[in-house]
Amino acid sequence: MNEQDLRRQLLDHLTTNGSVRSPQWRQAVAVTGRHEFLRGGFFRQVPGSVPTAWEPVMPGDEGWLSGCYTDTSLVTQIAGTIVPGDIRGQVFRQPTSSSNAPGLVVRMLEDLEVEDGMRVLEIGTGTGYSTALLCHRLGDDLVTSIEVDPAVAVAAATTLATLGHAPDLITGDGLAGHKDSAPYDRIIATCGVLAIPP
Repeated sequence: MNEQDLRRQLLDHLTTNGSVRSPQWRQAVAVTGRHEFLRGGFFRQVPGSVPTAWEPVMPGDEGWLSGCYTDTSLVTQIAGTIVPGDIRGQVFRQPTSSSNAPGLVVRMLEDLEVEDGMRVLEIGTGTGYSTALLCHRLGDDLVTSIEVDPAVAVAAATTLATLGHAPDLITGDGLAGHKDSAPYDRIIATCGVLAIPP
């Protein structure tokens, strides 16, 4: 199956299961290729491995493109610094960054209840996929996204720029916010947080 067919199949799945509920987000998903944000590869869990082992899946490998269009979270970084291109074989450390499942991403965006003209702060840019969806829906100038990991931030910024998006991208601690672009109409956290900051 080619990329367009896989994207259409994922969109149909997200619509059928109720993740995509509005025409604006349906259009955003329809025109935003998730594979573009996974060109650095992802890690696949090795079945039956104890402790859990991860192996890289790179562009051109069997299962890479189809994996990009599954409704699953895909691990993109392990142990804080290891990316798929760094590994030949398997790695046994803990995942530290991922591309969230598209269904989860879109449900969160739908639940955000944005309207045209609203300014959004996204905490946790990650690969930039959800940032691109926000940019398509609202326009680049209304989206600010913060990523704590400098390497992850650079990769996301590069992909977003390649696709023609230029949101306000900040490298830093999302818990501190970003007052220069405030006030915000909506805030969304796509990373793990222990408490909701004021």
